[in-house]
Amino acid sequence: MKKNRLLFLATFMLLFSACSGKPDETVQPGATGVKEEQIEEDLYSICWFGTENYSDLGVLQTRQEGEHKGVSYFFDPVSEREVPLCVKTNCSHQGYSWGNTNPTCDACLSEETSCVAIIGDALYYVSRDPDDGLFRRKIYRADPDGTNRRVLEVVENAEIFSSGCYVDGYLIFTYYTQDAQDGTKLEKNQTGICLYNLESEEAEYITASEYYNAIISTATVQDNCLYYLYHYLTEDLSKISYEDMTDEYKESIVRRELWSYDLNTKEQRLVVKDEEKAMGTASIRWGYAYLEGSGGAETRLIRLSTGESRELPFETVQHKSQAMGEEGVFLYGGGSIDLWEFETGEVKHIGDYDEDWDITFNYIGRKWVYGWKIENGHGRIFYLPKEQFMKGDLEWKYLPQEDQ
Repeated sequence: MKKNRLLFLATFMLLFSACSGKPDETVQPGATGVKEEQIEEDLYSICWFGTENYSDLGVLQTRQEGEHKGVSYFFDPVSEREVPLCVKTNCSHQGYSWGNTNPTCDACLSEETSCVAIIGDALYYVSRDPDDGLFRRKIYRADPDGTNRRVLEVVENAEIFSSGCYVDGYLIFTYYTQDAQDGTKLEKNQTGICLYNLESEEAEYITASEYYNAIISTATVQDNCLYYLYHYLTEDLSKISYEDMTDEYKESIVRRELWSYDLNTKEQRLVVKDEEKAMGTASIRWGYAYLEGSGGAETRLIRLSTGESRELPFETVQHKSQAMGEEGVFLYGGGSIDLWEFETGEVKHIGDYDEDWDITFNYIGRKWVYGWKIENGHGRIFYLPKEQFMKGDLEWKYLPQEDQ
């Protein structure tokens, strides 16, 4: 399949003007500072994290509370401007509430929205509409200002949304169902992946075997092959006595697997099973799978195209969180950030931050770095240029949003 590219129009911020009707609040063309040669980006650069969708050109996020609940906003890190996806004159951008169950703001996409992204000349998102109940989700396509919406795909049996991203011309989102239609709990989860081709507007579904507490945590496409991480339990924890519920026992019934699905042959293959080496945290991105060991097991980094594996001692990653970037795996915690390089296998120190800060890196792209910083129970999204980050200059900037 011809590789799609992420394209933000040069007139993007003209469309998304501040809609109070005041001329001085209108964002003029070029206000983003995005030059023509900066417009095209690989679709790899869009990933979904909670209610935010990150790319090298900005952040699309949906308000979860307050008077703008359900309204989607775009933040441009170059101009440091944030605007709702709405061009209606004098729109107040009121969101969902008991007194406003049918908002008229075009930026209010649905009551439950995820995977919001602008690709080419279209806005894509996934929603669960109130009239559809708990088990159905829809993929939508609209104009960048939220108008002219149409349903591309209806996904059934998708009670809980677990992960999503836009990669290589696809929208990939994973889901699972743990309850029956009558409200009773299923003995084993039903898990699946919807792989939606944005170019052909066709969907393909991949399902995994049913197991206890099963979940597909993340998925990606590499070299015309889908890779996904599958987690499950071999026994039903609800039937285990409290006395037997030791950490050793729980670890013994956990299984984590890396699977591949060939988009040409439609064949599924088990790539890694963790029975021999325990797998804790696991991630897939940038053509690699990061499989963190637990209980003293070594951590592995697998190149998806060749199967080549590299290992790192457990003590190097112990008490560290991780985020994957183009250069490798960034290991951080306790005020220190290191990089485990893809190509050389070396671990290099990037920089230091206040060890009392609780931070999470949500996205490390080619041009920008985004994350969450939590202080005194309040979280804020921070960002800084990738070049500055790689030099260890960790002077965060923050999105102009209310603390959450």
